[in-house]
Amino acid sequence: MQALPNGSSGGKATEPAPAAARAPADAALLERQRSSLGTSTSTSPAATSSNGNGAADASSAGNGAHLAAQQQQQRQQEQRQQEQQQREQEKELTVLASLPAKEQGYEAIAAWVGLAVAFGAGIWYSQGAGKAQEYFAGYLLEQSLSVDNLFVFILVFNYFKTPPAAQKKVLTWGIATAAILRAIFIVAGVELIEVRSCPAR
Repeated sequence: MQALPNGSSGGKATEPAPAAARAPADAALLERQRSSLGTSTSTSPAATSSNGNGAADASSAGNGAHLAAQQQQQRQQEQRQQEQQQREQEKELTVLASLPAKEQGYEAIAAWVGLAVAFGAGIWYSQGAGKAQEYFAGYLLEQSLSVDNLFVFILVFNYFKTPPAAQKKVLTWGIATAAILRAIFIVAGVELIEVRSCPAR
């Protein structure tokens, strides 16, 4: 057998050449895939961070709006309280302006006591010292008993929430009505006693 020439043997030796030629192309493809994977993995944290920043901004914006609404409600409540206090102060000033002065009250008390003493002096002069002493004893007793009526007046005024400007009018009508009813009951009682004390005919 003759040895094959190098040319014929070289034809079979050159068959792996296409695989060797494809190796750089495969390497380049793998490199591109790796680079694409690297960019995708590198861009995913950025996307998540951007999403996280957006959620944080949205939550901070919601908290800011909530705080602004609370502050506005607090300011409105404070304004309403100030207006209510101002109205109450104006009402108190109006009531105080309508009340009589302390000097006028003292003068009225002195006038009524002076009239009672003058009436007692008239009884002393016309009917004697014994009747005058009985009158003054009854007057002092009624004055001492009228002190507890003050507590009743205060309770009644507080219960019915009577304004101070109307208390004087209510007391005046109450005293006048009590005097009239007391006079009627005294006269009726005296007549009833006389009728019962008289012997039957």
